[in-house]
Amino acid sequence: MKKLLLIASVLFATSAFAEKVGVVDSQRAFFQFSETKKAQQSLESQAKKVENEARQKEVALQKEYVALQAKGDKLTDAEIKDFIDRKELNYEDSLIYAYIKGLLNGFNYEGNIKQVIIDEAQDYNLLQYIIIKNIFKKASFTILGDINQNINPYYEYKSLEELTNIFEDSIYIELTKTYRSTEKIVEYTNKILNLNHTAAIRKDNQKDVIIRKNIDNLKKILIEDINYLSKYNKTAIITKDYDEASKLYELLKDEYDISLLDYDTKRFNKNLVITPAYTAKGLEFDSVIVYNNRENSYKKNEKKLLYVACTRAQHELIIYN
Repeated sequence: MKKLLLIASVLFATSAFAEKVGVVDSQRAFFQFSETKKAQQSLESQAKKVENEARQKEVALQKEYVALQAKGDKLTDAEIKDFIDRKELNYEDSLIYAYIKGLLNGFNYEGNIKQVIIDEAQDYNLLQYIIIKNIFKKASFTILGDINQNINPYYEYKSLEELTNIFEDSIYIELTKTYRSTEKIVEYTNKILNLNHTAAIRKDNQKDVIIRKNIDNLKKILIEDINYLSKYNKTAIITKDYDEASKLYELLKDEYDISLLDYDTKRFNKNLVITPAYTAKGLEFDSVIVYNNRENSYKKNEKKLLYVACTRAQHELIIYN
């Protein structure tokens, strides 16, 4: 709505008449009207409600999708059919619709954004990057990631240098030093993926990686190791999936002030946590116990998930096989 200017003829521009001439800001009047405010508040409330419901549904679908993936060979045809029959749109499929919609109707361009920083670059596929580039047309990009921490087998990068085909005139820089883990831990984690290009800067507190096999009394050994690692501020027990994390939590919750992490966790005791490997990504701890159940061990195509679990450790790493 535009301002309405009530203008008297110049012929009547006397001081007496001028007192009756004014400017009406119709937009301001509309939004100051009490009923308008109520309607606006109601719409905003409804919008937030719909947005929250959509976000919760998206998180739930992603959690279920990851959980189904983690089952691997144990995933049954009935579970697959149940997931499909609900006619939910998979997260990956929604990208195709978003891209087509952008081509037909135009991408919602964010013209005021000048710099976009993307972390965990390996978790985005090429179509996502194309969509992001079209949304932020005038922005500069800084993209950081590690292809060895890509835990989704459906999009793999040989190198993040592939992104230079999308972002023209970009510079690709490969970092070959790690500042998180000790040299001993880096040597061990390199062997998981047959790497030889990562050098450790941290030289202090060089503890050998401890490998425990044929564990008979799991609870007793866990308690001994947790007590040994209590000299550190932050310790994590990292499992392959949420089911294993939940079982270990039930085993230890009466012994320690311990937190069980999943996608919905917002607050937790940072001193001692149990978490599946896929939610541990991006986190780091002074010491880590990686629980590798022999009946549910990491398969060949899950080596990167094991790599993620082990590389969360800064000072000490204990592996249960």
